[in-house]
Amino acid sequence: MPGSHTRIIVLVFLFIRLLDPCYIHAQSDINTLMQQVEDQKYDTKTVDSLLKFANRYWYKDLDSSLMLGQLALGIAEEMGYQEGVADAHYKQSVAFRRKGEFNDAIDEANQCLAIAGALGDSTLLAKVNYQLGTIYKSLSDKNRALNHYNQALAISLFIKDTVMLSAIHNGLGNYYLNIGAFRASLVNYQKALDYALAQDEEENQGIILGNLGNIYHELDLVSLAEEHFSLAYTIAVRFKNTVEQSNILNRLGSLASDLQEYDKADSLFRLAYNLKLQIKDYKGLNNARVNLGLVCMKRGMFNQALQYLDSALAYYRENGLTEGMITSWQDKGECYLNMNDYSKAYLYYDSSMRLAREAIDLRRTEELYLSLSQVSEKQGNISDALEYFKLFYEMEDSISSIEKNQMLFQLDLMSEKEKRDLEKYIRQEEHNKHLRQRNAYTYIIVGLVVLAIYLIIFFRYRARKNQIIAEQKVKQLEEERKLLAVRFLVEGQEEERKRIATELHDGLGALLSVTKMQFTAIKDVKPENKPHYEKVARFLEQASGDVRKISHNMMPGLLTKFGLYEALEDLFETLNDNEGMDARMEIVGPKERLPENMEIMIYRVIQEIVNNSLKHAGANMIDLTIIVHPDQLDISCSDNGKGFNRDKILEKKTFGIQSIHSRVRFLDGNICIDSSPGNGTVYRINIPVERKQEE
Repeated sequence: MPGSHTRIIVLVFLFIRLLDPCYIHAQSDINTLMQQVEDQKYDTKTVDSLLKFANRYWYKDLDSSLMLGQLALGIAEEMGYQEGVADAHYKQSVAFRRKGEFNDAIDEANQCLAIAGALGDSTLLAKVNYQLGTIYKSLSDKNRALNHYNQALAISLFIKDTVMLSAIHNGLGNYYLNIGAFRASLVNYQKALDYALAQDEEENQGIILGNLGNIYHELDLVSLAEEHFSLAYTIAVRFKNTVEQSNILNRLGSLASDLQEYDKADSLFRLAYNLKLQIKDYKGLNNARVNLGLVCMKRGMFNQALQYLDSALAYYRENGLTEGMITSWQDKGECYLNMNDYSKAYLYYDSSMRLAREAIDLRRTEELYLSLSQVSEKQGNISDALEYFKLFYEMEDSISSIEKNQMLFQLDLMSEKEKRDLEKYIRQEEHNKHLRQRNAYTYIIVGLVVLAIYLIIFFRYRARKNQIIAEQKVKQLEEERKLLAVRFLVEGQEEERKRIATELHDGLGALLSVTKMQFTAIKDVKPENKPHYEKVARFLEQASGDVRKISHNMMPGLLTKFGLYEALEDLFETLNDNEGMDARMEIVGPKERLPENMEIMIYRVIQEIVNNSLKHAGANMIDLTIIVHPDQLDISCSDNGKGFNRDKILEKKTFGIQSIHSRVRFLDGNICIDSSPGNGTVYRINIPVERKQEE
């Protein structure tokens, strides 16, 4: 593969890396590589050096790591350097796995496995089996993951490779943590740490300490978890392990979130997100998005939480990451549960549970059974709730069974002391299992009793609630009936006023006018009768004026002929005819006609307000403003009268105030009266408008 084209790529790449301050300490290695390229003399050291640099870039720049690995692979294949080819495939597999490209990672690992098997390289066989176990665990393929972990463990114990034994026990700890077998996970992490301490592998010690922190977090041992996370982060910073730094930041964020320190959690998750983005760890980046979504959900910011979760879910789906899909669906279910949208919560919990069962993700399945039980109870599906609750407890047996089988497998590979310790552990677990079973049956019986009590209370509450609703409906119907009766009464009163006003104006008024005309036509009046004549003429004039005034008050002619606004303008002009009176009126908006009934009612309300201001408040200034909107009228009427104690007047239910309130209610409007002694009165009224239909 390497010719002039490859040499140019190598030279350019090495030149760029020379500018990287992180690798000043590797100056001699870089000089050696450049000299080899210039002399066109490739050997196994060239391949090993390139792979060493590829290994360093696992924690800084995965794309650069892959490019270096590809160059090393090409040179090794051209040279027939099979050990280098196998190691290059292994390094490429690790880089692809860290990048989240698992299919490519599996292809590279399988090629490494084939070559390592042909070479009889037990160390590499153990490493690549461990690598495949980790990949399949990430893909939630638990059976394959456990199979490869066990093969790696058997080989490493045979060749006494304590470095690999530390890594494999750490991987098994991750496996057991994933299925919820926390005690087995703790045992394996502790073994991994013992091997790392024996080899003085401080960087690996940091990784394992972080994982132990996870277990303590799961067991609610907060101070221990925080202590282990802090130690792990310090070591990761010292070794410039960006991947592990971001992982620990995520874990510290989860711990802060559980302690309801949401600002701290949000800050830690964002730091982790930025580090994942920097090293192009897209899987880790989306894991950070899920964590940010959970913080938003706990803060009640549900829409933003769903946006984070949907974004991560899209990535998991595209890359076939089952574990991520299970987590995202589960978290969306919890989000909808908190939003009281139980149908959607059930849908996402159920989808997550089905996928978790397919992936043999026992820990998630157990959690989801409990969540489905809670949602079913909220929906009123009591039988489903009990069934899921039963499955939740049965899942513990499945986890214990898998845990026990793996411990028995490890038993065949261990020393006598380790066997005794593990046998003691298994016996204790058997005892604990029986206790858990007994407790589970007790909980189920207690649960059934509690459920029965709950159902009795629920049905009694529902019957009482239905009774209250029925009583409220009766009251509502009664109120509606009263309102309808009032409506008919008011409409009848207005019709009667209109009829009387018409009869007064057209009947009695006309008769008085004719009588006056006939009376004034009398010319021969004796001098002694003239005073009586003039007196009768004045009485007739006064009677005609009173009839017109009464008729106008009962139903202004302008109101029926020209509408509300013309009638109000006439009313205020009449007010201003009185000496010392200042009556102002402003109408803002179009002066379109309203339905006749509505115009009459509004006129009566304003007429009553004006009467109150003149008779009771002694006002000499009245200001009326009507703002006409498309769908309502805003009326404001104020005076400079003596005012009144609003609460006392409302309690007394005076006729004038009651009349105003009843007419506003009749129009489906609202009224607010603002008044206090010595400060005048302001009436604010809002009335919905129905426009008069054009004929």
